[in-house]
Amino acid sequence: NIKKPFVFYPAQFWAHKNHVSIIEALAWLRDTKKIVIYGYFVGSDKGNLEYVKCAIKKYNLEKQVFILGFVKYPELRYLYKNALAMVYVSLLGPNNLPPLEAAALSCPVIISNIPGHLEQMGKVGLFVNAFVPQDIGRAIVALYKNPKRYQKLISSGSVLVKKYKNYSYFQEMLRVIAQYALQHKTWAG
Repeated sequence: NIKKPFVFYPAQFWAHKNHVSIIEALAWLRDTKKIVIYGYFVGSDKGNLEYVKCAIKKYNLEKQVFILGFVKYPELRYLYKNALAMVYVSLLGPNNLPPLEAAALSCPVIISNIPGHLEQMGKVGLFVNAFVPQDIGRAIVALYKNPKRYQKLISSGSVLVKKYKNYSYFQEMLRVIAQYALQHKTWAG
């Protein structure tokens, strides 16, 4: 019963995940642009779920924004594959898996323009100021109204996925620790 077109946000309900900015963006689109885009959030409560629910109610989006909780992999895959975009407006990063999962599953990414996200995603996302709902809304409209841009993000996502195909986070951490050990032996104490 997923309504289309929709944006998707797979993130636990922590405050820094910034779900409320997406809610405000969808309300802004409805109220100022007369465009209805649905929103689906998945993830477990980490202390901010009630606040998110209150924001949905505040903006009268109960029939437009849905909280699905924890979903199994087939449902998660469906959401990625059918979303207009995965909107990732976390205020912290980098090295978040959902943007890479989205790219791997041919889902365009709208992502906050913080340094870690810029480094992780390169030219593969539409970068937004996560504190400005209108910026998020404009990015959503850019994909909604421009199929060529939508397809370009999907194509560039597949290039990014190939880059990370042989990347091992564990091996990279071992390299960083080894480098640190070399430097640490020069310190007193």
